[in-house]
Amino acid sequence: MINIKHLQGHNVDISPTEFQHFSSKLDSQILFEGCEEYEQSRQIFNHIFNRKPAFIIKPTGTADVQATVQFAMKHQLVISIKSGGHNVAGHASCEGGILMDLSLMQGIHVDTNTQQVRVEAGALLHKLDHETQAVGLAVPVGVVSVTGVAGLTLGGGFGWLTGKHGLSIDNLISAQIITSDGKIRDISKNKHADLFWAIKGGSGNFGIITSFLFQAHPVGPDVLFCSPMYAIDKAESVLLQWQNFMENASRDFTSVAFIYRVPVSTRFPKHLHNQDVVMLAGVHLGKHKEAHKHTQALCSFDGLLHDATSIMPFEQVQQWFENWNNDDLQPQRFYFKSIYTDQLDKPILKEFIDGFRLRPLSTCKGNVSFVIQCLRGAFKEVPEEDTAFGSRKPHFMLESNLAWIEDHFDDANIAWGRALWNRLSAYSNESRIYINHSGVEEDHLDRLASVFGKNYDKLRQIKKKYDPMNLFRHNANIPPAD
Repeated sequence: MINIKHLQGHNVDISPTEFQHFSSKLDSQILFEGCEEYEQSRQIFNHIFNRKPAFIIKPTGTADVQATVQFAMKHQLVISIKSGGHNVAGHASCEGGILMDLSLMQGIHVDTNTQQVRVEAGALLHKLDHETQAVGLAVPVGVVSVTGVAGLTLGGGFGWLTGKHGLSIDNLISAQIITSDGKIRDISKNKHADLFWAIKGGSGNFGIITSFLFQAHPVGPDVLFCSPMYAIDKAESVLLQWQNFMENASRDFTSVAFIYRVPVSTRFPKHLHNQDVVMLAGVHLGKHKEAHKHTQALCSFDGLLHDATSIMPFEQVQQWFENWNNDDLQPQRFYFKSIYTDQLDKPILKEFIDGFRLRPLSTCKGNVSFVIQCLRGAFKEVPEEDTAFGSRKPHFMLESNLAWIEDHFDDANIAWGRALWNRLSAYSNESRIYINHSGVEEDHLDRLASVFGKNYDKLRQIKKKYDPMNLFRHNANIPPAD
């Protein structure tokens, strides 16, 4: 017998005959506890979560995804979906259920005539960047190249192209999805339009996406990467000046402010190692001479420690945040929170900067960063009702990203991160969080109505239509309408 968790929380036994009937339909690996590959496959980016599924399916194509969904639905079994496994809330893992590991589905096809890109759901950003940059194109995705395309997109997808081209979901043309009834559906604005609308920001609630079709854009191959670093004691002044600068910045320029401790790395000058700094990072897509001139002011504020602003390949920019630390700092445990705000005024900046400076000592060995996304340009031009993502009104998103190594600090660090978020909330007129940076699973259970705003009831109706049993619940879960 195979013992596996039921959707109602108890365990059920699947007979050998029944399981053999199911597995005989598959052309995929099935992994059980006890083999090395099972251990590798079950692990996700955030090592807070150490769950053990009953078994793992590693499909190479859509047919086996479909068969597994049909099997899970027939027996009402818990199922979780792992694409990149990078979501820090732990959604990609499950205890005692079926883990669908899509990491073998990494096909990417670039159509140079239409500049459209078909991406399978297991692909990571660096692979997508590599294939598109080979022909001078890029899809708007995130800034950490080991992130999975699927999870990033389903939550929205911020990146270096957001100001010019919007979120990842704003560049999604169509997708292929397998819904809880086991049907394969090709969805777009003209086909199952309600379902297509829902996946654009509604997380993994509505089925398993097996592939996406994106609109790509000419980018690079070389772009200006702006990266001046300032002393932490100048952070408030620097960030206020950055805010003023960005009010009239070019649409070609997307900028994100990072507060972090410079790691011991050959990437950085030795005199910066282990210093807390604020970096005004950004990518300018315009002509290089114009880009240098436009961003020059950001590199001349009081307190400048180092400026590595330069022209570099866009693909290299996309990998800039990788490998900051030594290998012995992995694996790490993470707690990421986010909040939107309309303005960076002194009270919220002081709380945010003090939060970084007074972070728990246990996080100082981790790759901790506090981040401020400046939201403008194409991002702001999409009406709230056009995507499930919801409102585009806020001008900034603040992220407090904690990381540490030792598991005995989990409870204390999570409690500290929640307390900081509550303090920041007092200074914001927005109660929303970015669903991809939402803490751990229990943090957002009572906040989804505010996350999606007036779109929430519509999402619940679509959930009822396509997943009335709530089979796909290992996500920022939207319950079916009553």
